[in-house]
Amino acid sequence: MENQNFDKLIAKRQQWVQGSKENNFDFDSILAGIYNDPSHFIYEILQNAEDADASEISFTLFDDRLEIKHNGKEFDFNDVDGITGIGISTKKDDINSIGKFGVGFKSVFAITQTPVIHSGAYHFEIRDFVIPSLISNNRIKDTVIILPFNHPSRTKDEVFEIVSKKLGNIGLKTLLFLKNVYN
Repeated sequence: MENQNFDKLIAKRQQWVQGSKENNFDFDSILAGIYNDPSHFIYEILQNAEDADASEISFTLFDDRLEIKHNGKEFDFNDVDGITGIGISTKKDDINSIGKFGVGFKSVFAITQTPVIHSGAYHFEIRDFVIPSLISNNRIKDTVIILPFNHPSRTKDEVFEIVSKKLGNIGLKTLLFLKNVYN
């Protein structure tokens, strides 16, 4: 049943992408207007980890990618639907969650075209902003998000510099406002 749901989700997202292209919908421009700082995604991912009740999160920077790992609640199908949708959030009814609008994770598209998520039973790459594509299961513990530096208008070196600088400036002051994440 879960695979049928996933297949339906992929078909629905592919329809959305096709309709967007036919109507000259430029998601890149909209994201640029919302997030003028390409490193803003770091705060969004911290908030997502907080909302998943993670107590620990790590950011590991490589020359060609950023890997983020947290020990919060694993993804279920609704989370896959939410993170690949626009304006869809599993947090809408949770008064304690900050991320309720379903666009925060999309800020990663300022540095990557194909974010990869491993969480629980779900292992997928997101293409065209909204289409989940199943990938092999690497038996990864916890939730792992991999952001390859493959943005079409930024070099790997530019993205590395942007991310490195922001990670170097995040300190205890940022964690101070999180209830769950302490490490």
